[in-house]
Amino acid sequence: MPPEQPLAAQLAIFMQELTDTIARTPDKADRERLLAQQQEVAAKRQAVIAQGVAQHVAEYQAATKAVNDSIKALQATKADIAKVAKAIETVATVVSAIAKLASAVV
Repeated sequence: MPPEQPLAAQLAIFMQELTDTIARTPDKADRERLLAQQQEVAAKRQAVIAQGVAQHVAEYQAATKAVNDSIKALQATKADIAKVAKAIETVATVVSAIAKLASAVV
């Protein structure tokens, strides 16, 4: 994924990958944790998108990196569902980064 893609576009890809991973995850506790994280990102995402954050803001750059890393981890679960635990960690990083970015722009 090209780094010049706006965070909003990357978040759309992230949310789709997360939804796909949730659907493939056999463990109920893992699914529930991913669903909760998905809801947290969705709640903060609109605030971030609405504000039109400048790309040079440190929180924007951190959020973009977290989203990119998490997309890769979520895509890795397609080949090996055992990688869900790593994906959950990266999603948690996205939740934190998006929350920081949202609070920085509000």
